Amino acid sequence: MVANKLTPVRTVRGRKFLILFAGGNRTIRIAEPSSPHPVNELSPPVTSTSPVAGADFTLFERGAELAVLEKAVGVAVTGDGSAIVLRGPMGIGKSALLAAAAESAAASGCLVLRAQGADTGPAASYSAIDQLLSGLTLTNDWRTADGEVAVMHALTAQLHTLAGSRGLVIVVDDAHWVDEESLRFFAYLAAMPLHSPIALFFGTRPRLAHAPSALIDRIIDTPEVLLLELTVLSKESVNALLAQRLGKRPDSWFTATCLRETGGNPWLLSELAGALDSADISPLAEHSPVVAGLGSQAIQNQVATMTGSLGAVDVAVLHAVAVLGDGVPLDLVTELAGSPSSDRTRAAFDTLANAALFASPVANGSGSFSQPMVRAAVYESIGPAARTQAHRAAAALLSHRDEGASAAKVTPAQAIAATTSTENTASTSILQRAAADAILRGSPESALRYLRRGLAETSDPVARLDMQYSAGVAAYAADPPSAVGYLSEALEHTSDTSRRATLTATLANALMLTGRMAEAIDLLRSERSKLVTARECVIEECAIDDSAEHYDDLIAQLNCIIAIASLTSPDFPGLRDDIAAMLTAPPTTGVGGRSLDGVLAIYHAFRTEPEGVGRAIRAMSDDALDATDPGRGPLQMALKVLTIADVPEALGHLDSSVRRAERLGSLPAVAGAYTYRAHALFLRGRLSDAYQDATTARWATTICGLDNRAFVASVFADICIATGRYADAQATLDWSQVVTSPAAQPYSVFALSSYARLHRVRGDFESGLRLAREVEKRCAPSNGGNPAMVGWRREAALCLFAVGRSVEAAELAAEDLAHARRWGAPGSLAASLRLTAEVGSTSEKVTLLEEATALVRESVARLELAYCLVALGAAKAAAGHPAPETEEGLELALTFGALPLANLARGEVARA
Repeated sequence: MVANKLTPVRTVRGRKFLILFAGGNRTIRIAEPSSPHPVNELSPPVTSTSPVAGADFTLFERGAELAVLEKAVGVAVTGDGSAIVLRGPMGIGKSALLAAAAESAAASGCLVLRAQGADTGPAASYSAIDQLLSGLTLTNDWRTADGEVAVMHALTAQLHTLAGSRGLVIVVDDAHWVDEESLRFFAYLAAMPLHSPIALFFGTRPRLAHAPSALIDRIIDTPEVLLLELTVLSKESVNALLAQRLGKRPDSWFTATCLRETGGNPWLLSELAGALDSADISPLAEHSPVVAGLGSQAIQNQVATMTGSLGAVDVAVLHAVAVLGDGVPLDLVTELAGSPSSDRTRAAFDTLANAALFASPVANGSGSFSQPMVRAAVYESIGPAARTQAHRAAAALLSHRDEGASAAKVTPAQAIAATTSTENTASTSILQRAAADAILRGSPESALRYLRRGLAETSDPVARLDMQYSAGVAAYAADPPSAVGYLSEALEHTSDTSRRATLTATLANALMLTGRMAEAIDLLRSERSKLVTARECVIEECAIDDSAEHYDDLIAQLNCIIAIASLTSPDFPGLRDDIAAMLTAPPTTGVGGRSLDGVLAIYHAFRTEPEGVGRAIRAMSDDALDATDPGRGPLQMALKVLTIADVPEALGHLDSSVRRAERLGSLPAVAGAYTYRAHALFLRGRLSDAYQDATTARWATTICGLDNRAFVASVFADICIATGRYADAQATLDWSQVVTSPAAQPYSVFALSSYARLHRVRGDFESGLRLAREVEKRCAPSNGGNPAMVGWRREAALCLFAVGRSVEAAELAAEDLAHARRWGAPGSLAASLRLTAEVGSTSEKVTLLEEATALVRESVARLELAYCLVALGAAKAAAGHPAPETEEGLELALTFGALPLANLARGEVARA
């Protein structure tokens, strides 16, 4: 664990306990106010009912939380960032805490950037990022980056440049209303706080039905993110707040009534206290009955009071800005509000600012609300019917004003998306064009939003079929669980054979991604049967070979998905027979045939059958797979086989698949492409690049809500183990939930093998052995013996050797070496030779390690070369021979960033 690193909240019996590691063994713990446990001296006692000095009432009982935020700021300055989410209902004190933390950060010399979400209809893409960077001098034009992942990288680089050596604190309040694109970037940033001078603070409410809070949930699910649940005030604090505000200690019954009516919410309590003070109500028991009515009236009438004296034009302008968003140019507001002139609109801005509804008008004459809560209250006061009418008017206005549309906070399609549905052909056309544009710019989530709205806008069957298909494809890229419904309906109304096959494959993938394996298999088998029947009829009627080849390729396309299903669920009834038939059938040409070759190559690789390499090479021939999903399925499986076979060309293909995944904007594709490239980079010793890729892959997996986390977790964990980040490896493997999930979870063997490795390097050999044996059991159905795929024998042998069971260790090492020789890849064979040398007889060590080193010296397996060199140097030194290999291995380890190996090599050099 890195010193000063923040770790997540733990919940014990319904109470939240936060552990903050400082210097490795000191902790700070936040408990409920009634907790008898002490807290660290870094925090004021949480039992104190005094507010934070100089703060408002919403900071009562928030001293410990503020201490956590301030501590996060302090460690960010030293280059160890963190991401913290404050969660609680409106008025619980999130904004006050964030403001206090921002003030403290600014006072300490950090750069503080702020963004604010707002419940005023759809927000423009990256509008929160625009808020953060407003007025700053930037070193790159991140908006011109090609694809979402490239935008993430460019924005991250920009923020690191801004942070410099002073540190950067990003404060995002009301994050539940922030636009989806910004939230996705914040999720990316939150996933990589280590060794970053950035502290990221969110304030958010619990899940809202009308806000994109699922993304917030996924951010919270990220291993590095810390969640602070803000609770209501205790009775003692309510009593103290009332006494401070009313100038007299209240009766116990009066305090209990105020607590009941406000629920202990600091903001509501403050409003109630203000109303009681204004009405000169003494806090006595006999006055308790007036509390409910007075408090309710104060809250409900606040907006009405602020707007009651305004003229009709002022109210129209107020409502126009609530619909269009803050900072909209003057002329757009004038037109939507129906204001007589720009001068009159400008005067309305001044009037609204004087009424504390608006902030002071900015230089360009645009209007902005004084507080987000004011904006939300005004927007709600408009009423649903009037809001719909206003949004439709905005859509019509923007669709006829290209210049205005680019300057406004919302586009015509976004404005339509905020309205209720009507049969409107023009609106449907606008939404379809917006969806197509979104796909082209790599933003499938925006496309899906427009297509969903378009489907609600029309009942025309032809238009609906096209939009159902497009929505299903977009949803598969951005939100796989929702893809099932769209694709199912599209499939039901599609008759074209080729399109049905494509739809079936995509739908089956979506079903598998969301854990509905049985439905996927049934669908694939049913459609395959229909294709077989159709093929036979065509041949009988026409005797056209080309038609037969066409159907053969469509059948191969579906067989490919069935083969993928068998990898994840090998015990599913009938799948073993399906695979046996596929392995013995002659290969077919075309995309379907090449795809099937790519998947079957993995089967050969699991079974240590070298012909898998030939299948993988054939799959990649003719560039047939270039049109397939670049991050998942056949393409990546073929490349996985080429990677573990140490084929040099594999990395170039992986680079291409990453670029295509970025252009497509498909999160499942991004997750897969980056994971497989991270693995290849890891084997080549490019650990820093591999870590970056694995972080991106984990981000995409989290944001997309994919259940299959095991493979990306294993790659990320192996990189972390090689670089000495054991705590990060543990957190990511825990995130994968592979230990607690069913044994059939896809690719669970990879994550379990990494778990075993982590336990071993930490010295917990019994746990490492137990997990390695579990991997053996799970690999058995697929005859998974290839150490290049899953190195469970290595982990088991090393754990056995460490606990004195050397004979069993040597037997496993011999099995591992036999499989590695059969596979023939230099990297895995060298690793098996190194294992045999480590657990075998002393007399053979140098010979085995010399063979291993010679094997990998000219291969792409550079990380294994470093391990072999250090081991060979140690063996030679132990035998009393010169050991120049140790220095060479140390240099490589330092170049790669493999710190544990470098430390081992330093020890050998020191002993020599």
